Parts: sequence; C-alpha cells; structure tokens
Amino acid sequence: MTRITIDPNTLYDVPDLAIILQMNEFSVRRNLRAKLFKGKKVGNRWFVPGASILEYFTKEEAQPAEEAPPEKKPAAKTKSPAKPKKSPRAKK
Repeated sequence: MTRITIDPNTLYDVPDLAIILQMNEFSVRRNLRAKLFKGKKVGNRWFVPGASILEYFTKEEAQPAEEAPPEKKPAAKTKSPAKPKKSPRAKK
C-alpha cells in the first residue's frame, strides 16, 4: 500500500481527492455538497485545501462514534369517534 502525504498548503481537486480517498469522483462531489470537506467551487470545479482533508480525519479520530439515538415508538393511534349510523330510509 502506498503512503500518501497530504500537504496542508496544497489545493486538491476532485480527481486528486478521488485517488487519495480511494472513492469515485461522483462520491467526492456528493461529499463536498454535503459539506464533509471545506471546499470551494470555482466555476464548475471544486478545490479543497489539504488542511481541510487532514482536519476531517483528525476530527473523526478524536470524537468517539456517536451512539444511535433510541428509536421512537410510534404514538398509539386513537380511535376516531364512531360515525353515526344512517337511519334506514323508507322505500317508496
């Protein structure tokens, strides 16, 4: 496995990030739109400073994994009031 060094003062574009992170370029763009990395879009290209990539990984390691919130049980359904029965109509 090749060791990759990320320079905090370098700007990386989507193809570079795809190689570094070993993911599809589409996934990199989706993560940028979701603001997982602090990047800037210039024209139609994204640029991410190396410091942002390093921050992402150090932040993930420093914080313990969050526990999933307890599942909420659906509220008990209340019965709606019974509809009044229609009176039988006299047939002619």
